[in-house]
Amino acid sequence: MKNIKQTIIRLLYANAKLRDNDSDLIANIWLLEVGYGNLSKMSAVDLLSLFANGKLTSPETIRRQRQKIQELHPNLRGKSYTHRQREQINVKSFLKSY
Repeated sequence: MKNIKQTIIRLLYANAKLRDNDSDLIANIWLLEVGYGNLSKMSAVDLLSLFANGKLTSPETIRRQRQKIQELHPNLRGKSYTHRQREQINVKSFLKSY
């Protein structure tokens, strides 16, 4: 996929569920890369072969791009972002006390 960043932005706007779930986001991107018609004809071995041969975008690339996009575009952050930020304050306080 030529521009993974634009694809991720489009998917995050289209489906809020993907903002908090990297596995779903990765699956959606791979579905776009392979094509639904092709995917329905593939075996799991075929899909793994595509991944192993670098024909599918790396999950780490997808995760990092999603993370950067959400850093720059607060409106694309998921529900868990606020929760994690609150927990971060608690953890910092706890660690400082030791």
